[in-house]
Amino acid sequence: MDDDHSIAIYDWRQGKLLASGKGDKQKLLACAFVPGKTGSSSELVVVGSKVIKFVTIAGKGLKKRRGILGSKKGGKIQPFLCLAFSGTSPVIGCLDGSLYLFSGYQLSRVVHAHVGPVTALYSAPEGLVSGGKDGMVLWWNTSLKPIGSGMDLSQDCFDCSSAKVRIASVCFAHDGIGNGKKTLVGTRSGEIFEIEQSEGVSGECMSALLF
Repeated sequence: MDDDHSIAIYDWRQGKLLASGKGDKQKLLACAFVPGKTGSSSELVVVGSKVIKFVTIAGKGLKKRRGILGSKKGGKIQPFLCLAFSGTSPVIGCLDGSLYLFSGYQLSRVVHAHVGPVTALYSAPEGLVSGGKDGMVLWWNTSLKPIGSGMDLSQDCFDCSSAKVRIASVCFAHDGIGNGKKTLVGTRSGEIFEIEQSEGVSGECMSALLF
């Protein structure tokens, strides 16, 4: 990785480089395209150590615009670790356990989600799921209001091989949130947990695989 943490955007179907350019001097940790924006209107959101950028294609290069935290919403510059979307609005997981919801390039809401860093996010049309260093898996609607009480893997999962679960990734096994639907959780120790959501929505750990 170069000192500028360069970004390259490809048309993977044709194996063609569309555009490239410098990212940031700060380390970049996650990136994702804004849903629904394609072709020349494509927009990439990039987050990392003290950086949030919105990237668009300009010829063969990249045009970058910084996310604006402002002073009224309670946002602060810190490491930004992961991201997902509520519709087309970025939701960013932060070191202090907060979720930052953006409207355009501007921070619009801060939600206190986890005790410690938010380490994983995944979104679907019905809402999002987050995972944190605290071992919690939490479900949210598209307005970032919590759905149910969530699940503490370190307390509620009988299959955990370690008392301290380090969540690395989360996703919906079948898109959506609700009774009977499932969420997958990957840990840094190589486990994959399947959580079946129950009325509420809370969760029940159904099974685990160890790799």
